[in-house]
Amino acid sequence: MPVEVYEKRIRKIEKDNKRFGFATSDDYKARCHLNLFITNVESEDLSIDQVLKLYRLRWQIELMFKNWKSISKLDEIQPMKYERYTCLLNAKLILIVINLQIIWNLKKYYYASTGKILSMFKCFMTLQRNFGTLHEILRKKQKKSEKCLFRISKLLSANHWKEKRKNRYNYEDLLDLFLCKSNI
Repeated sequence: MPVEVYEKRIRKIEKDNKRFGFATSDDYKARCHLNLFITNVESEDLSIDQVLKLYRLRWQIELMFKNWKSISKLDEIQPMKYERYTCLLNAKLILIVINLQIIWNLKKYYYASTGKILSMFKCFMTLQRNFGTLHEILRKKQKKSEKCLFRISKLLSANHWKEKRKNRYNYEDLLDLFLCKSNI
């Protein structure tokens, strides 16, 4: 690890340990120098830099699934018969896909018109809270659908913009920029 990253890790653990009255072991300090990546891919097939990029991408995917799980409350499903559980889970997954489709289309639209990108997490939360509006759209009442989509669009554009990070882009940011710019 670079010295700056090592020192940042040590400062963080020292602060936490001080708060709880613990001492940081020399073993732990030695491990802070390392990043451990375990893979079954041969070193000739992927370089260390490529493995690092793949792990970062994998982590972003993990975070996205975690967000879906928490927003859709998949972990709060009560015990039930297998068939009912499968039906409920599939319904929630279909709703996630519909929400994603709405969000991606609005992201492209607002990026083209304002140059700003909507936050996936914030939009997902709002769509989940406003399920009734989405349900009206899905029932295909044409006149109401347009009004509902306009209402959702206004709601999401009010304060759901992605917050800028300090001179750094994660893979979701890069994916957003790529997909939003690709259809302009």
